[in-house]
Amino acid sequence: MEQQDQQVGREERPETPEANRINGIDTSQLFATIDAVKADATKARCAFSATTRWKHGTVSDCEVSRYELGGEVIPQATRCA
Repeated sequence: MEQQDQQVGREERPETPEANRINGIDTSQLFATIDAVKADATKARCAFSATTRWKHGTVSDCEVSRYELGGEVIPQATRCA
């Protein structure tokens, strides 16, 4: 942990099982992501290619054909209701 802290320039955080997960979120990974974005703001870029179809009333379908996270294109179709 100490070597990783020096590499990304963040202060040391406690390493206990309780400190690593809050509401199911891996806080160690979250802090590493925050530090990576601080070092290179292009890693924060997020874009979606989506199509929405109206069905009726307040009901629609949405399909995400691809998305981009931190410069990486992920060509995965995802349907959302």
